[in-house]
Amino acid sequence: MEIFDPLVTLHNTTESLSSTMDPVIRDFFGVIANETDTGIELAHHTRKKATGQDEYTAADSRGSTTIVDAVRGMRITNQMSKVQAEEYGVSEDDREDYFRVTRGKVNMIRKAGSGKWYRFVTVTLPNGDPDNDIPADDVGVLEAWTAPAGIGITQDDRVHFQALVGNDPTYREDARAKHWIGIPIARRLRLNLSTPVGKKRAKRIFQALLDEGIRAIREGLDLEGHTRNFVIPGPVPAEGLESVVEKKIQPTLPTVDCFP
Repeated sequence: MEIFDPLVTLHNTTESLSSTMDPVIRDFFGVIANETDTGIELAHHTRKKATGQDEYTAADSRGSTTIVDAVRGMRITNQMSKVQAEEYGVSEDDREDYFRVTRGKVNMIRKAGSGKWYRFVTVTLPNGDPDNDIPADDVGVLEAWTAPAGIGITQDDRVHFQALVGNDPTYREDARAKHWIGIPIARRLRLNLSTPVGKKRAKRIFQALLDEGIRAIREGLDLEGHTRNFVIPGPVPAEGLESVVEKKIQPTLPTVDCFP
C-alpha cells in the first residue's frame, strides 16, 4: 500500500475541473497501481461544513465529483462532536482527540456499520536517560477506541430516578413544563439545560428510561382540567429496587387524575 498525502500537492490542475481531475486519478495513479501491483491511497481534503451540518459525507469531498467517482472506495474521518462527547462522557478538552472513520463509498464490500473510533494518545519512548537528566521523548499515536454502550448512567441513577417519580407523580413529560422530568435528571447528572447539548442528553436519558421500563407515562388532568402526560414508575423495577417498589413506590402511585 502506497499513501500519497495530500492529493492537492500532487498535481497542478484545478480540483473543480472534471476533465482534468479524472485523468489524474484514473490515468496517473491508476498506472502507478497497475505497474507496481500496489494499492494506492490518496489523502484528500473536504470542503467546509454547511450551516447546521453535523458531519462530513462523501458528498463533501472538495472539488469535482469525479474524484469520488474514480476511486474504488472512500473513507471519511469526522471529529467527535459536542453532542457525542456529552453522550460518551468525554470532556470538551479531550473531545478533539477522538475521531470516527466511516466508509463513504464502497465497491467490493458491504457498506455496513457505523464506523470505527480512534483516539490520539501520548506514548513515552524508552530513550531517556534519567541518570544524566535527559528526558524521554513523547510521541502521539493512534489507538482504537470503543464508544461506551447505553446511556451512560449507573444502576444507582436508575434506582434514584424510579424512586423520584414514585414519590412525586407530578413530573411532566413535556420539556416546556415547569415540572419537566428532565430537570431532576440534569440536576443529578450535572447537565446544563441552558445548552442544546445538555437538554438533548436529558431527553435521551428520559427516553431510554422509558424504553427500559424504569419509567412510564400516564395521562392525567392538571389543575386547569387539561390532559397532560405525567411520569410514573414503570413496570420494570430498577436492579435492587424490589423492597423499595413494594414499600415505597407502589403506594404513592397517583389515585386521582388531577395534578398541578
